[in-house]
Amino acid sequence: MPGIATIYRWELRKLRAQKRTYLGLGAAAVVPIIFVVALVTQSGGPNDVAFGRYVHDTGLAIPLVLLLFGSVWMFPLITALVAGDIVAAEDRHDTLKTILTRSVERQQIFAAKVLAAFSYAVLAILVTGVVALTAGILASGFNPITSLSGTQVSASSGLGLVWASLGIYLLPILSIACIGLLFSTVFRNSGAAIVGTLMF
Repeated sequence: MPGIATIYRWELRKLRAQKRTYLGLGAAAVVPIIFVVALVTQSGGPNDVAFGRYVHDTGLAIPLVLLLFGSVWMFPLITALVAGDIVAAEDRHDTLKTILTRSVERQQIFAAKVLAAFSYAVLAILVTGVVALTAGILASGFNPITSLSGTQVSASSGLGLVWASLGIYLLPILSIACIGLLFSTVFRNSGAAIVGTLMF
């Protein structure tokens, strides 16, 4: 009897075969590039948001500003695209009954789907963080950053704090993934689950 790790690998293979997987990850990579190109071509910046006044001084500010903007719409949408579809798609394609008749437990299947949705959410944030940091450092340099309290933080410490900020944001985004999974299971309709997750 296959374990959760085997079923999890099956779920990851399914995700790799879907276009929406690459749409979400593509958006996670392209949005930071568009943001940095807009900053380079303009002298101003988003001065009315946290760390916005530092985007021309250090590349470390760029992932933090993008995290602020992305937390409102981009990351929830990317997460909902997969979490809201992961069970509903099986029902839509009439494969759910087939999966449930295999020699695996229902809780194993659900746990693997949860792990796959969580993995996707983590990967989306990681992609945005890496692209935003790389593009930001190329555009504005790897310089110290000023914290919200006004203290200047060295570039190496600031880098650690940027990754810590992205890591902390995993808590709410994984909650959104749970809501998407719930709606996907209850509604068995991808559109309803995705829209319902975003509305929630």
